[in-house]
Amino acid sequence: MEYTSCIEANLTHEFTMEKQLISHYEFNESMSDAWEEYTCSNEHLTRSRSIWKETWTHNHDKQYQLGILHDRPRSKIHILTGFLSEEECHAIEKAANPILQIAEVADGRGGSEVSKERKVIQESFPWSNSVTAPLSQHVFHYVNHVSGLDIRQNG
Repeated sequence: MEYTSCIEANLTHEFTMEKQLISHYEFNESMSDAWEEYTCSNEHLTRSRSIWKETWTHNHDKQYQLGILHDRPRSKIHILTGFLSEEECHAIEKAANPILQIAEVADGRGGSEVSKERKVIQESFPWSNSVTAPLSQHVFHYVNHVSGLDIRQNG
Protein backbone atom coordinates (compact mmCIF):
# COMPACT_ATOMS: atom_id res chain seq x y z
CA MET A 1 0.00 0.00 0.00
CA GLU A 2 2.83 2.39 0.85
CA TYR A 3 4.47 1.66 -2.51
CA THR A 4 1.24 2.51 -4.38
CA SER A 5 0.80 5.84 -2.61
CA CYS A 6 4.43 6.75 -3.36
CA ILE A 7 3.97 6.03 -7.07
CA GLU A 8 0.66 7.89 -7.07
CA ALA A 9 2.26 10.97 -5.46
CA ASN A 10 5.15 10.95 -7.96
CA LEU A 11 2.86 10.52 -10.96
CA THR A 12 0.55 13.27 -9.74
CA HIS A 13 3.55 15.59 -9.39
CA GLU A 14 4.86 14.64 -12.88
CA PHE A 15 1.43 15.13 -14.50
CA THR A 16 1.03 18.50 -12.78
CA MET A 17 4.46 19.64 -14.03
CA GLU A 18 3.71 18.39 -17.55
CA LYS A 19 0.36 20.21 -17.57
CA GLN A 20 2.10 23.43 -16.51
CA LEU A 21 4.67 23.06 -19.28
CA ILE A 22 1.96 22.48 -21.88
CA SER A 23 0.03 25.49 -20.58
CA HIS A 24 3.16 27.64 -20.72
CA TYR A 25 3.94 26.48 -24.28
CA GLU A 26 0.36 27.16 -25.46
CA PHE A 27 0.47 30.63 -23.88
CA ASN A 28 3.78 31.43 -25.60
CA GLU A 29 2.43 30.26 -28.95
CA SER A 30 -0.74 32.33 -28.65
CA MET A 31 1.19 35.44 -27.57
CA SER A 32 3.66 34.96 -30.41
CA ASP A 33 0.83 34.77 -32.94
CA ALA A 34 -0.88 37.82 -31.41
CA TRP A 35 2.30 39.91 -31.55
CA GLU A 36 2.99 38.88 -35.13
CA GLU A 37 -0.54 39.92 -36.12
CA TYR A 38 -0.16 43.23 -34.25
CA THR A 39 3.18 44.11 -35.78
CA CYS A 40 2.04 43.17 -39.28
CA SER A 41 -1.15 45.23 -39.08
CA ASN A 42 0.33 48.33 -37.40
CA GLU A 43 1.70 50.41 -40.24
CA HIS A 44 3.10 53.06 -37.84
CA LEU A 45 5.67 50.78 -36.21
CA THR A 46 9.26 51.40 -37.20
CA ARG A 47 11.07 48.61 -38.96
CA SER A 48 12.92 46.11 -36.83
CA ARG A 49 16.69 45.88 -36.92
CA SER A 50 18.14 42.94 -38.76
CA ILE A 51 18.80 39.82 -36.70
CA TRP A 52 21.74 39.21 -39.02
CA LYS A 53 23.03 40.34 -42.38
CA GLU A 54 24.61 38.43 -45.22
CA THR A 55 25.25 38.62 -48.94
CA TRP A 56 23.30 36.58 -51.47
CA THR A 57 24.72 36.00 -54.93
CA HIS A 58 22.22 35.49 -57.74
CA ASN A 59 23.40 33.42 -60.74
CA HIS A 60 27.05 33.68 -59.65
CA ASP A 61 27.26 37.34 -60.60
CA LYS A 62 24.88 39.84 -58.96
CA GLN A 63 25.26 40.28 -55.20
CA TYR A 64 22.59 41.59 -52.84
CA GLN A 65 22.88 42.72 -49.25
CA LEU A 66 20.37 40.72 -47.26
CA GLY A 67 18.89 41.71 -43.90
CA ILE A 68 17.04 39.02 -41.94
CA LEU A 69 14.39 40.69 -39.77
CA HIS A 70 12.42 37.61 -38.74
CA ASP A 71 13.27 33.96 -39.27
CA ARG A 72 10.96 31.24 -38.02
CA PRO A 73 10.08 27.93 -39.63
CA ARG A 74 6.67 29.18 -40.77
CA SER A 75 7.40 32.84 -41.38
CA LYS A 76 10.36 34.83 -42.59
CA ILE A 77 10.94 38.50 -43.31
CA HIS A 78 13.97 39.31 -45.47
CA ILE A 79 15.02 42.57 -47.05
CA LEU A 80 17.20 42.47 -50.15
CA THR A 81 18.71 45.81 -51.01
CA GLY A 82 18.39 46.54 -54.73
CA PHE A 83 16.46 43.36 -55.52
CA LEU A 84 14.33 45.24 -58.06
CA SER A 85 15.31 48.32 -59.99
CA GLU A 86 12.97 51.31 -60.16
CA GLU A 87 12.13 50.36 -63.76
CA GLU A 88 11.31 46.77 -62.80
CA CYS A 89 9.14 47.94 -59.92
CA HIS A 90 7.21 50.31 -62.20
CA ALA A 91 6.75 47.55 -64.80
CA ILE A 92 5.22 45.24 -62.18
CA GLU A 93 2.94 48.03 -60.90
CA LYS A 94 1.81 48.84 -64.45
CA ALA A 95 1.05 45.18 -65.22
CA ALA A 96 -0.68 44.53 -61.87
CA ASN A 97 -2.72 47.70 -61.25
CA PRO A 98 -5.65 46.76 -63.50
CA ILE A 99 -6.11 43.41 -61.73
CA LEU A 100 -5.32 44.18 -58.07
CA GLN A 101 -7.84 42.95 -55.50
CA ILE A 102 -8.09 42.92 -51.72
CA ALA A 103 -6.34 39.85 -50.32
CA GLU A 104 -8.39 37.31 -48.40
CA VAL A 105 -7.41 35.13 -45.45
CA ALA A 106 -8.61 31.70 -44.37
CA ASP A 107 -11.85 31.95 -42.37
CA GLY A 108 -11.30 28.78 -40.30
CA ARG A 109 -14.30 27.07 -41.91
CA GLY A 110 -12.67 26.00 -45.16
CA GLY A 111 -13.33 29.26 -46.99
CA SER A 112 -11.80 32.71 -47.12
CA GLU A 113 -12.76 36.23 -46.14
CA VAL A 114 -11.45 39.79 -46.21
CA SER A 115 -9.82 40.79 -42.92
CA LYS A 116 -9.92 44.43 -41.80
CA GLU A 117 -6.53 43.91 -40.08
CA ARG A 118 -4.82 42.78 -43.26
CA LYS A 119 -3.99 45.70 -45.53
CA VAL A 120 -2.75 43.70 -48.49
CA ILE A 121 -3.81 43.78 -52.08
CA GLN A 122 -2.83 41.00 -54.42
CA GLU A 123 -2.81 40.08 -58.04
CA SER A 124 -2.41 36.92 -59.98
CA PHE A 125 -1.24 37.53 -63.49
CA PRO A 126 0.95 35.35 -65.66
CA TRP A 127 4.62 36.12 -65.17
CA SER A 128 5.35 35.43 -68.80
CA ASN A 129 5.81 38.76 -70.55
CA SER A 130 9.26 40.10 -71.43
CA VAL A 131 9.44 42.33 -68.34
CA THR A 132 7.95 40.11 -65.66
CA ALA A 133 9.40 36.70 -66.68
CA PRO A 134 13.00 37.54 -65.64
CA LEU A 135 11.71 39.03 -62.38
CA SER A 136 9.74 35.89 -61.68
CA GLN A 137 12.88 33.79 -62.20
CA HIS A 138 14.73 36.13 -59.85
CA VAL A 139 12.09 35.61 -57.13
CA PHE A 140 12.09 31.83 -57.58
CA HIS A 141 15.88 31.70 -57.26
CA TYR A 142 15.74 33.57 -53.98
CA VAL A 143 12.84 31.54 -52.57
CA ASN A 144 14.69 28.33 -53.42
CA HIS A 145 17.86 29.71 -51.81
CA VAL A 146 16.04 30.54 -48.57
CA SER A 147 13.80 27.47 -48.41
CA GLY A 148 16.22 24.86 -49.69
CA LEU A 149 13.52 23.71 -52.11
CA ASP A 150 13.53 23.42 -55.87
CA ILE A 151 10.33 25.23 -56.78
CA ARG A 152 9.94 25.88 -60.49
CA GLN A 153 7.94 28.54 -62.30
CA ASN A 154 6.00 26.03 -64.32
CA GLY A 155 5.03 23.99 -61.29
